Amino acid sequence: MATMVDTLAVFAAMQRMRAAVLEDGIDLNQVMRDACKSHTERTLCHIGVVPFSMALSKTFGRLKLGRPIIDAICASFPAGPADEHSGGFEAVSWKQFVFELSTMTPSTPRQSAMSELRTVLRAMRRHVESRQLDLLGAFWTAMRSGRERSIGFMDKALFKSVLLHAFAGLAPALRPSVVDQICLVWRFGEPDLYGGYVAVNWKKFCPDLMAMEPEEALTAPQPSDELGVNQLPPGLAAELRVLRRYALGRQYDLSEIFEEETAPGLEKNLGLMDTQLFVGVMSRLFGPDVLSRRHR
Repeated sequence: MATMVDTLAVFAAMQRMRAAVLEDGIDLNQVMRDACKSHTERTLCHIGVVPFSMALSKTFGRLKLGRPIIDAICASFPAGPADEHSGGFEAVSWKQFVFELSTMTPSTPRQSAMSELRTVLRAMRRHVESRQLDLLGAFWTAMRSGRERSIGFMDKALFKSVLLHAFAGLAPALRPSVVDQICLVWRFGEPDLYGGYVAVNWKKFCPDLMAMEPEEALTAPQPSDELGVNQLPPGLAAELRVLRRYALGRQYDLSEIFEEETAPGLEKNLGLMDTQLFVGVMSRLFGPDVLSRRHR
C-alpha cells in the first residue's frame, strides 16, 4: 500500500530543513551525491529510498524528523519503478527534492500558524461534504482545455477566485494570508524572479483536502438548522418558512429546479446564478401571492 502523504507536515518539515541548511551551511547537493551508490544514480538524480532516508536522518539529525515524515518526503518525490512489496516507489528524485528545498522560506516562529491552516482546511473539508460540492469539477470547469488542465495547474489568481467562490460560506476563515499559505503549500513550477510562485497545483490540492478528516461541528444542531435560517434576521427567516411550507405542499424539488435553470459549467458546479434569473425562477415557482419582496 502506498504511503499516504501529509502535505502540510512535509511542507512544515522542509521549512525547518531549509532553516538548518542555511544555519549550518549544508551543501545538500553534495550530501546526496555522496549518498548515491553508483554513477547512474548521480547522473539520473535518483537514489534508493533507504540511502536517501539515511542521508536525511544523518544530515538533519538535530531536527529529529522521525520515520513517518521521512517516509512522507520519500513519497513526495518518487522515482524509478513501483515497489511491489512495500508500496510507493523504489527510488527518490533527490535532485527535485534539493531544488524544492532550495526555493523554500525557512521556518520562523510565526509560521507555526500551520496548525491554524490545518484547522481551516478541515473546515473546508466539512464544507465540501455538507454541500456535496464537486471540488475537482469546479476547478476543472474553470480551466482552459490543454496542457494546464491535463497537468493540473492553474494561475494563482484564478485558483484564489475559484476557491473563494466555492467556499464563500467560510469567508471569515479564508483571510488573504490563509489563502496565500494554501497557494504556497500547493505551489507549482519554479519561483519567479522575486521568489514567488505564479501557479497552483489544484489537481493535488483537491485530493489532499478530501483526504483530511472533516472538522467536527463546534456546536450542537439548533432546531432551526434544518431550515437553514438560524443565522438570518427574524423577518426574513419568517418569509423563508412560508416559502418552505409552500414548496413542501407542492412537492417542489428546489435543488433540481435550480440545477436545470443554471448555466452549465462553473456556475452549476459552484451553485451560482445570475440575480435576475434567480428572481425570475422564484417568481414562477411561488407567484405574487406568496413571494414577498419586502425583505431585500
